[in-house]
Amino acid sequence: MRARNPILAAAFLASVFSIPAHAAPAVALESQAVVITGLTPGSEVVYFSVSREPFGYVSAVVRREGRERDLDLDGAIRIELEQPITQRSIWVVAELSTGVVSTVTPEGYPLVTSPGGDLALSVEGAFTRIGANAMRSHVLVVRPTVGAWVATLTDGSTADEDGGGNRTIVTGLAELQAVATGPPPPLELSPGDRIVEIDSDTMTYVFEIVGGAP
Repeated sequence: MRARNPILAAAFLASVFSIPAHAAPAVALESQAVVITGLTPGSEVVYFSVSREPFGYVSAVVRREGRERDLDLDGAIRIELEQPITQRSIWVVAELSTGVVSTVTPEGYPLVTSPGGDLALSVEGAFTRIGANAMRSHVLVVRPTVGAWVATLTDGSTADEDGGGNRTIVTGLAELQAVATGPPPPLELSPGDRIVEIDSDTMTYVFEIVGGAP
């Protein structure tokens, strides 16, 4: 694997951010449910969250993900959860048909963007790696109309290709797992793919659209 090229990374980041042409769905968090409205009737959504939940004298990191469809064609989906939503949590909802992404936190908890870094990494001209500047990063990749995949990446683990603990993670797409039922992870990222990463230590997030495509 080739090392990151700072010039390539800077050029890519300059083009990667884009505002989707479609309106993002509205997401409301209730005590134990996620309510999504403003969807295309009959569409399917992917949800993804990372929470810091009380566990004795410390907090445990809990990742949740799933797929739900608007079966009654009213443009809304209500997701009932098995446990109450904790205050320290970040929730991401993507409409699979369009790829539009909404990110919310419970009322009173700040939604903070991380300084981040290059999420999609180019190796030999293809985006076949995901990067993160964190000790532990939770990743959602969405390919509109195709599927969604998730992973938890840990700095210095056997899946971290750049070596030891240095708050920089580089990993291949094979580490991704499909959300619910769906195809296996792609061999490389394509223009228009969505990437969301949540740092569970700082509880911040980064969002990119590969290639800046709508």
